[in-house]
This record gives sequence, structure tokens and C-alpha cells, in this order.
Amino acid sequence: YEYEGQTYNGRLVHVPPASTCVDCHNVHALEVNVELCTGCHTNVQSEEDLASIRMTQGDFDGDGDETEGIAGEIATMEEALYAGIQAYAADTAGAAVVYDPLAYPYFFTDANANGAVDEGEEGYATWTPRLLRAAYNYQWAQKDPGDFAHNPMYILEVLYDSIQDIGGDATGMTRPTPPPPSQ
Repeated sequence: YEYEGQTYNGRLVHVPPASTCVDCHNVHALEVNVELCTGCHTNVQSEEDLASIRMTQGDFDGDGDETEGIAGEIATMEEALYAGIQAYAADTAGAAVVYDPLAYPYFFTDANANGAVDEGEEGYATWTPRLLRAAYNYQWAQKDPGDFAHNPMYILEVLYDSIQDIGGDATGMTRPTPPPPSQ
């Protein structure tokens, strides 16, 4: 979900020959062609190393670490958004919520507020428009584990805006600045 009044980075244009899905992923298995990355990213030797890639300077998540990979920046913002969602659900919507990435519908009413989906806890139903937007963006970030490579500045913008909108703690965080519109 993109927030009204905000400007967002467009499609990530990487260097050729890594500018389409099939340039980076095997079309049948979707595994990453790591060898393609090693030419520019000398620290990458395995798929796990991809998360350490630093695509830009700065500390977007406000944790003071300017050397962590962009995946770490995104992960910290995801954690802040989830905390914001939980606080907003309990304090504003009036019902605690818990997320389970492996159980549909993913968001459940946390009747006993223990932070886990327990037997008998139903799908969350106390949605407000603001809560639904934030939950949608959180779910999207959770379901794309390669968002750090697919379009990191865009996902950081969406996460930051969601944290702000839900009233979460964005202390120290910085929203990436989208490039100016092309002429």
C-alpha cells in the first residue's frame, strides 16, 4: 500500500545482466544465480551472503550500524512495524493481534495477549483502515524474503510510512529519498 502524499522509488533498475527476474533466478527452481553477483559483490560466495550486500550508505533503521547489509535495515523496520501493529491493535482497535506467517489468515485475535496463536483463537476481525494498510504492508514484506534485492529502497519507504501511519516508533529511522521524477 502506498500512502497518499508520498513519493516512492520506482522499479529497481540494476546493472545488466541483472535487471529481470530470470537474469537472477533459475526459471524452473527460482534459486538465485549467486555467481552473477560475485563479480561486483566480492563478499558474496553463497546465497546467504546476499543479505550482507550494502546497496547504499546510511542508517535507515536508526540502529547506528552503517555497515550491516540492506537486509538488516529492512528487518529492523519490519520488527518496528509489527510492534506498531500490535500496539495499535490493542490500544486503538481494542483487540490484541498476533501474526503467524504459516497459518492463514496470518493475523489472529490474541485473546490472551500471550503473543502466540493458541487453539481457538480466530482470524483477526477488528480491522480499522489504518491497521489494515499497515498489516497489508507487513504481510507483503514477510512474504518476499528477497525484498532486499528486489527493491530495497521501495520496501524501506513503504515500511517507514506504515510505521509512521500506525503511530509506531520510528525514532532515529530515515525514510529513503526517492529520485526526482524523470523529465
